[in-house]
Amino acid sequence: MTSSLDAVCRFDWRFLLPDARPRLVAILDDEDDPGTNVGADLAGVEIVRPDEAPVGSVDVAVVRSSSDGAVQRAATLRAPDGVLVVEARSSIQRRKVARQLRETGLDVRHYGCWPTCATATRFVPLGDRVQMLVSARAAKNRRRRAVATLLTRLGLGALVFRQSMSVATAPGRPHAPSPLRVASGDDDGVETGSMTLLTPRFGTSRHVIALVVGDSGEMRVAKTSRIPGDDEQLAAEARGLTSVSGSRPLRPSLLSDTERFGQRWVVQTGIEGQPLTRRDVVDDPDRWLAAADGWLADMPRGERSAPDQDGRRSRLLDPALEVLARCADLAPELRPLADDAERAVDRVAGLALPMCAEHGDFRPPNLVVTATGALAAVDWELAEPNGFPLYDLTFFHMFVTDVVPHVGATLAEHAAKALQRDGLDPDLVAPLGTVCALRQIAHVVDRRSDTIAELATGLADSDVARAWFGALGARPSQPVRGVPR
Repeated sequence: MTSSLDAVCRFDWRFLLPDARPRLVAILDDEDDPGTNVGADLAGVEIVRPDEAPVGSVDVAVVRSSSDGAVQRAATLRAPDGVLVVEARSSIQRRKVARQLRETGLDVRHYGCWPTCATATRFVPLGDRVQMLVSARAAKNRRRRAVATLLTRLGLGALVFRQSMSVATAPGRPHAPSPLRVASGDDDGVETGSMTLLTPRFGTSRHVIALVVGDSGEMRVAKTSRIPGDDEQLAAEARGLTSVSGSRPLRPSLLSDTERFGQRWVVQTGIEGQPLTRRDVVDDPDRWLAAADGWLADMPRGERSAPDQDGRRSRLLDPALEVLARCADLAPELRPLADDAERAVDRVAGLALPMCAEHGDFRPPNLVVTATGALAAVDWELAEPNGFPLYDLTFFHMFVTDVVPHVGATLAEHAAKALQRDGLDPDLVAPLGTVCALRQIAHVVDRRSDTIAELATGLADSDVARAWFGALGARPSQPVRGVPR
């Protein structure tokens, strides 16, 4: 899956098109080989060289060169209702491309690419002040966020983007990008708002996300899979968003789960605010530990039952044990941790534990601080409606331990208090923490199963697994001493 994603990421620009299903694509002066498997991964897209495409035949002609004749050549290949996509690697090229496209008589949109056209993690419409502010405020780096916001407010937001991409369509044809059409429920391609496209490029990123601002100012989020049909996590996100009722904890609301342009789309309300950053946690760890405790206290809990009897062990724990056992077979240094995890599972599986809803990925960048200072959680694709106590809290504590190591000794107390709210013995902090860490390790390995041997060795050599298991500051399967009951 990872190798396929690497190739498909280079085609994220297709979500800037009125229809995300181009059938015949010609790439001119391509410096980056798109890969022979891209067409199959994108469900029927055929990628051809310019000399293989008849004049006026291609749905999309892509220009990845600044040569004088490239745009003119692409224009001759474009079908009457087709699209031109032109990359510019500098502001000088951007102005040149804009002039050339205007001369063709097409309707043109210009998008700033960050950081480059080839490795974009976002496409932002240049000249759209609202969307450029949305993009600036979403930056993780505090200094970059401040500079980008200031430049945008001064009308100089385009300076943030050195490289850009232009999308040109025939006059009178639908021109609104496909995610914008999905989020607004538009079938005619009429302009109904504006959109920034987020295109994460970390190794296992399977989705693209459109931040849509409607004409009335409301924000929506449209999410879809990079590879059509790879919808397991989208379905899980839709289930997760509907598994929690009421206004608390603060989260998006599901608006639609639909099929459009050959893709599944999950559309939800947007959460306006700043992403919680490492610097925020370093500056005030107590504040954010308390905020996380409060948010998770509002997550629903069901009736108590034993994981051995209600299926949680067979569904969530035993597969994770098997994954860690496979890693231990390849990296014997992990065997003590695998044995310790098995003891922890045996201990908790027979206890009466509440069925707890889990966010599944409760840590930055999925945590947002709203204008009122409240904490909200987005990105529910790993949600589990019937999970375990402490799962999300343990995951957040792992993040805090990595960012602010000196607070590790106090995290067990936070976890013990969370268990006491549920009427559980504080001595369960250690085994439940181990079980939660076990599932996190198994999830990482499962998402990168094509490199399990390397990952297993890496876990052992870098002590990542030991750090995770020790995130609560105690030997995993042993009781936590000194915690008030």
